[in-house]
Amino acid sequence: MKSSIFMFSPTRFINLFKREWNYKKNTILIVFISVLGGLSVPLILQILTQHNPKNLFTTETLIVNLAIMGVIFASLCFSEFIQTTSKQNYLSIPASALEKLLSKWFLISLVIPIIYIISYYGYSKLITFSANLFIKDKLEYSTIDLKVVWQFLLNIILVQSVYILGSVWMPKNSILKTSFGLFAILIFIAIFSFICFRITFHEYFTGLVMTGSGPNITINGDIFFESPIIRKLTGIVIFLFIMTVSLFKLREKQL
Repeated sequence: MKSSIFMFSPTRFINLFKREWNYKKNTILIVFISVLGGLSVPLILQILTQHNPKNLFTTETLIVNLAIMGVIFASLCFSEFIQTTSKQNYLSIPASALEKLLSKWFLISLVIPIIYIISYYGYSKLITFSANLFIKDKLEYSTIDLKVVWQFLLNIILVQSVYILGSVWMPKNSILKTSFGLFAILIFIAIFSFICFRITFHEYFTGLVMTGSGPNITINGDIFFESPIIRKLTGIVIFLFIMTVSLFKLREKQL
Protein backbone atom coordinates (compact mmCIF):
# COMPACT_ATOMS: atom_id res chain seq x y z
CA MET A 1 0.00 0.00 0.00
CA LYS A 2 1.83 3.11 -1.23
CA SER A 3 0.21 5.74 0.95
CA SER A 4 1.26 8.35 3.44
CA ILE A 5 3.48 6.84 6.10
CA PHE A 6 1.42 8.51 8.83
CA MET A 7 -2.01 7.57 7.47
CA PHE A 8 -4.14 6.07 10.22
CA SER A 9 -7.63 4.58 10.14
CA PRO A 10 -9.16 3.17 13.36
CA THR A 11 -11.03 0.59 11.31
CA ARG A 12 -7.91 -0.69 9.56
CA PHE A 13 -6.02 -0.65 12.85
CA ILE A 14 -8.68 -2.79 14.55
CA ASN A 15 -8.71 -5.22 11.62
CA LEU A 16 -4.93 -5.46 11.71
CA PHE A 17 -4.98 -6.04 15.45
CA LYS A 18 -7.57 -8.81 15.04
CA ARG A 19 -5.36 -10.37 12.39
CA GLU A 20 -2.34 -10.21 14.71
CA TRP A 21 -4.32 -11.70 17.58
CA ASN A 22 -5.73 -14.56 15.48
CA TYR A 23 -2.26 -15.21 14.06
CA LYS A 24 -0.52 -15.36 17.45
CA LYS A 25 -3.19 -16.38 19.97
CA ASN A 26 -2.30 -20.08 19.94
CA THR A 27 1.39 -19.29 20.40
CA ILE A 28 0.57 -16.89 23.24
CA LEU A 29 -1.59 -19.54 24.95
CA ILE A 30 1.16 -22.17 24.65
CA VAL A 31 3.77 -19.76 26.04
CA PHE A 32 1.56 -18.80 28.99
CA ILE A 33 0.80 -22.42 29.85
CA SER A 34 4.46 -23.41 29.50
CA VAL A 35 5.74 -20.57 31.70
CA LEU A 36 3.12 -20.95 34.42
CA GLY A 37 3.47 -24.73 34.33
CA GLY A 38 7.25 -24.41 34.52
CA LEU A 39 6.95 -22.18 37.58
CA SER A 40 4.75 -24.79 39.23
CA VAL A 41 7.41 -27.52 39.09
CA PRO A 42 9.91 -26.01 41.59
CA LEU A 43 7.01 -25.00 43.84
CA ILE A 44 5.68 -28.57 43.91
CA LEU A 45 9.18 -29.99 44.49
CA GLN A 46 9.67 -27.56 47.34
CA ILE A 47 6.35 -28.58 48.90
CA LEU A 48 7.30 -32.26 48.69
CA THR A 49 10.83 -31.91 50.06
CA GLN A 50 10.87 -28.98 52.49
CA HIS A 51 9.12 -27.71 55.57
CA ASN A 52 7.68 -24.20 55.50
CA PRO A 53 7.81 -23.87 51.70
CA LYS A 54 7.81 -20.38 50.20
CA ASN A 55 5.45 -19.23 47.51
CA LEU A 56 7.52 -18.67 44.36
CA PHE A 57 4.83 -16.66 42.58
CA THR A 58 6.20 -13.26 43.56
CA THR A 59 6.31 -9.80 42.04
CA GLU A 60 9.97 -10.32 41.12
CA THR A 61 9.18 -13.55 39.26
CA LEU A 62 6.37 -11.81 37.38
CA ILE A 63 8.69 -9.00 36.28
CA VAL A 64 11.33 -11.46 35.06
CA ASN A 65 8.66 -13.35 33.09
CA LEU A 66 7.38 -10.14 31.52
CA ALA A 67 10.89 -9.05 30.55
CA ILE A 68 11.87 -12.35 28.93
CA MET A 69 8.58 -12.81 27.10
CA GLY A 70 8.55 -9.15 26.08
CA VAL A 71 11.94 -9.38 24.42
CA ILE A 72 11.10 -12.65 22.68
CA PHE A 73 7.73 -11.49 21.35
CA ALA A 74 9.23 -8.16 20.23
CA SER A 75 12.07 -9.86 18.35
CA LEU A 76 9.54 -12.09 16.56
CA CYS A 77 6.87 -9.48 15.86
CA PHE A 78 7.86 -9.14 12.18
CA SER A 79 8.69 -12.80 11.68
CA GLU A 80 6.65 -12.64 8.46
CA PHE A 81 9.69 -11.03 6.85
CA ILE A 82 11.81 -14.16 7.27
CA GLN A 83 10.11 -15.98 4.39
CA THR A 84 9.65 -14.29 1.02
CA THR A 85 6.08 -15.50 0.51
CA SER A 86 4.83 -14.45 3.95
CA LYS A 87 6.69 -11.14 3.59
CA GLN A 88 4.96 -10.37 0.30
CA ASN A 89 1.59 -11.38 1.71
CA TYR A 90 2.03 -9.13 4.75
CA LEU A 91 3.30 -6.14 2.80
CA SER A 92 0.36 -6.45 0.38
CA ILE A 93 -2.15 -5.87 3.20
CA PRO A 94 -3.90 -2.54 2.44
CA ALA A 95 -2.69 -0.58 5.46
CA SER A 96 -0.06 2.05 6.15
CA ALA A 97 3.26 1.36 7.84
CA LEU A 98 2.06 3.25 10.92
CA GLU A 99 -1.03 1.08 11.26
CA LYS A 100 0.99 -2.11 10.89
CA LEU A 101 3.62 -1.03 13.40
CA LEU A 102 1.08 0.15 15.97
CA SER A 103 -1.04 -2.99 15.68
CA LYS A 104 1.97 -5.16 16.51
CA TRP A 105 3.21 -2.86 19.26
CA PHE A 106 -0.25 -2.69 20.86
CA LEU A 107 -0.40 -6.49 21.01
CA ILE A 108 3.08 -7.29 22.29
CA SER A 109 3.64 -4.30 24.58
CA LEU A 110 0.18 -3.78 26.08
CA VAL A 111 -2.28 -6.61 25.46
CA ILE A 112 0.03 -9.58 26.09
CA PRO A 113 1.53 -8.14 29.33
CA ILE A 114 -1.91 -7.22 30.70
CA ILE A 115 -3.33 -10.67 29.93
CA TYR A 116 -0.27 -12.36 31.43
CA ILE A 117 -0.41 -10.29 34.63
CA ILE A 118 -4.07 -11.26 35.09
CA SER A 119 -3.30 -14.91 34.30
CA TYR A 120 -0.29 -14.95 36.62
CA TYR A 121 -2.25 -13.44 39.50
CA GLY A 122 -5.19 -15.81 39.03
CA TYR A 123 -3.01 -18.90 38.63
CA SER A 124 -0.91 -18.01 41.70
CA LYS A 125 -4.08 -17.86 43.80
CA LEU A 126 -5.38 -21.11 42.33
CA ILE A 127 -2.20 -23.14 42.81
CA THR A 128 -1.71 -21.76 46.34
CA PHE A 129 -5.27 -22.69 47.27
CA SER A 130 -4.87 -26.17 45.76
CA ALA A 131 -1.54 -26.78 47.48
CA ASN A 132 -2.91 -25.71 50.86
CA LEU A 133 -5.57 -28.41 50.63
CA PHE A 134 -2.88 -31.12 50.87
CA ILE A 135 -0.09 -29.71 53.05
CA LYS A 136 0.18 -28.97 56.75
CA ASP A 137 2.53 -25.98 56.49
CA LYS A 138 0.30 -23.62 54.58
CA LEU A 139 1.66 -21.47 51.77
CA GLU A 140 1.16 -17.75 52.09
CA TYR A 141 -0.81 -16.15 49.29
CA SER A 142 1.56 -13.98 47.32
CA THR A 143 0.79 -10.31 46.79
CA ILE A 144 1.58 -8.61 43.50
CA ASP A 145 2.81 -5.02 43.77
CA LEU A 146 1.21 -3.55 40.67
CA LYS A 147 2.95 -0.22 41.13
CA VAL A 148 6.36 -1.89 40.94
CA VAL A 149 5.23 -4.04 38.01
CA TRP A 150 4.03 -0.95 36.14
CA GLN A 151 7.34 0.85 36.69
CA PHE A 152 9.30 -2.09 35.34
CA LEU A 153 6.81 -2.59 32.50
CA LEU A 154 7.56 0.92 31.22
CA ASN A 155 11.26 0.01 31.09
CA ILE A 156 10.43 -3.28 29.37
CA ILE A 157 8.39 -1.42 26.73
CA LEU A 158 11.41 0.82 26.07
CA VAL A 159 13.68 -2.21 25.62
CA GLN A 160 11.05 -3.85 23.42
CA SER A 161 11.18 -0.91 21.03
CA VAL A 162 14.82 -1.77 20.31
CA TYR A 163 13.95 -5.39 19.54
CA ILE A 164 11.00 -4.28 17.38
CA LEU A 165 13.46 -2.23 15.32
CA GLY A 166 15.70 -5.28 15.11
CA SER A 167 12.77 -7.41 13.94
CA VAL A 168 11.95 -4.94 11.15
CA TRP A 169 15.56 -4.43 10.15
CA MET A 170 16.94 -7.99 10.38
CA PRO A 171 14.08 -10.42 11.04
CA LYS A 172 16.14 -13.61 10.76
CA ASN A 173 17.75 -14.46 14.12
CA SER A 174 16.63 -11.03 15.23
CA ILE A 175 17.02 -11.54 18.97
CA LEU A 176 20.66 -12.64 18.63
CA LYS A 177 21.59 -9.90 16.16
CA THR A 178 19.87 -7.17 18.17
CA SER A 179 21.43 -8.33 21.44
CA PHE A 180 24.86 -8.44 19.82
CA GLY A 181 24.25 -4.98 18.33
CA LEU A 182 23.36 -3.57 21.76
CA PHE A 183 26.46 -5.16 23.26
CA ALA A 184 28.65 -3.74 20.46
CA ILE A 185 27.19 -0.26 20.97
CA LEU A 186 27.91 -0.39 24.71
CA ILE A 187 31.48 -1.49 24.03
CA PHE A 188 31.90 1.31 21.49
CA ILE A 189 30.58 3.90 23.96
CA ALA A 190 32.94 2.62 26.64
CA ILE A 191 35.96 2.74 24.30
CA PHE A 192 35.01 6.16 22.94
CA SER A 193 34.56 7.54 26.46
CA PHE A 194 37.97 6.19 27.49
CA ILE A 195 39.63 7.75 24.43
CA CYS A 196 38.04 11.13 25.19
CA PHE A 197 39.14 10.88 28.82
CA ARG A 198 42.64 9.82 27.72
CA ILE A 199 42.97 12.81 25.39
CA THR A 200 41.56 15.31 27.89
CA PHE A 201 43.75 14.18 30.80
CA HIS A 202 46.78 12.97 28.85
CA GLU A 203 49.22 14.31 31.45
CA TYR A 204 48.02 11.67 33.92
CA PHE A 205 48.68 8.75 31.55
CA THR A 206 51.67 6.71 30.51
CA GLY A 207 50.46 4.88 27.45
CA LEU A 208 47.06 3.54 28.37
CA VAL A 209 47.78 3.33 32.09
CA MET A 210 46.88 6.14 34.49
CA THR A 211 49.81 7.12 36.68
CA GLY A 212 49.60 8.60 40.16
CA SER A 213 46.28 9.45 41.73
CA GLY A 214 44.88 10.95 38.54
CA PRO A 215 42.62 14.00 38.27
CA ASN A 216 40.35 14.77 41.19
CA ILE A 217 36.97 14.54 39.51
CA THR A 218 33.68 13.83 41.21
CA ILE A 219 30.78 13.04 38.92
CA ASN A 220 27.34 12.18 40.19
CA GLY A 221 25.43 10.85 37.21
CA ASP A 222 22.30 10.42 39.31
CA ILE A 223 21.78 14.18 39.70
CA PHE A 224 20.35 14.54 36.21
CA PHE A 225 17.95 11.63 36.66
CA GLU A 226 16.78 12.43 40.18
CA SER A 227 13.68 14.08 38.78
CA PRO A 228 11.01 11.52 37.78
CA ILE A 229 9.83 13.93 35.06
CA ILE A 230 13.30 14.04 33.48
CA ARG A 231 13.57 10.24 33.60
CA LYS A 232 10.18 9.82 31.96
CA LEU A 233 10.82 12.46 29.31
CA THR A 234 14.18 10.89 28.48
CA GLY A 235 12.55 7.47 28.14
CA ILE A 236 9.75 8.86 25.97
CA VAL A 237 12.19 10.65 23.65
CA ILE A 238 14.31 7.51 23.22
CA PHE A 239 11.20 5.36 22.68
CA LEU A 240 9.73 7.72 20.07
CA PHE A 241 13.05 7.96 18.26
CA ILE A 242 13.49 4.19 18.03
CA MET A 243 9.87 3.63 16.97
CA THR A 244 10.18 6.35 14.33
CA VAL A 245 13.25 4.62 12.89
CA SER A 246 11.28 1.34 12.90
CA LEU A 247 8.43 3.08 11.09
CA PHE A 248 10.65 4.37 8.30
CA LYS A 249 12.42 1.01 7.95
CA LEU A 250 9.03 -0.66 7.62
CA ARG A 251 7.99 1.96 5.08
CA GLU A 252 11.10 1.18 3.02
CA LYS A 253 10.04 -2.45 2.79
CA GLN A 254 6.56 -1.45 1.58
CA LEU A 255 7.85 0.66 -1.30
